[in-house]
Amino acid sequence: MLDKIKQSNFGEHNLIFFEDYVTLNNILLEYCKTALESLNEMVLLLPHNESVSNLLHGLKNIDLDVQKYKLQGSLVIVETKKGYFSLTNELVDIMIMIKMLLQRSKKLGKSGLTVFSDVSLFFNHNRIDDLIKHEAGLFLSLSSSVYSNKMKIFCYYNIADFERLTENQKQGLLNNHSRTWQNPDRRNQEGK
Repeated sequence: MLDKIKQSNFGEHNLIFFEDYVTLNNILLEYCKTALESLNEMVLLLPHNESVSNLLHGLKNIDLDVQKYKLQGSLVIVETKKGYFSLTNELVDIMIMIKMLLQRSKKLGKSGLTVFSDVSLFFNHNRIDDLIKHEAGLFLSLSSSVYSNKMKIFCYYNIADFERLTENQKQGLLNNHSRTWQNPDRRNQEGK
């Protein structure tokens, strides 16, 4: 799956299904290292089931100069609750943050922004309607944004959470993504 993520293009909004957070996190950490060190990308991580400190520790363990990239502004990690919801628990348009980071990316001379978002928060707080609204909004923003050729987004879903959705909800979410992968790749659905 890491190779498929590396081969993704700016302008894509992709969906990753997973069963195991450990395997998924290893893939995300390896991609972050490649994106920051080799691909000249900026990275935004929006974790829910992994703490920010654990992700930073994991990145340090694979010999990434975390402090350098944080100070530079190329590595941004924000808990999903802070990224997606206001203090009054209202859904926030994540594209506001993404657009600010894209402007920073341009100033830093980066090739673009890669976003990894754990959507488990929406399931844990029974905010499925907000999730569907969010995903549709991301898809529309990505397809109509002047920045679309400078960002790629990976939303990752626990398979058990996704299976709780109605067939219409599942299809709507699938339609709002460019490509879909499952880790491990037992059910690869590249392209639709």
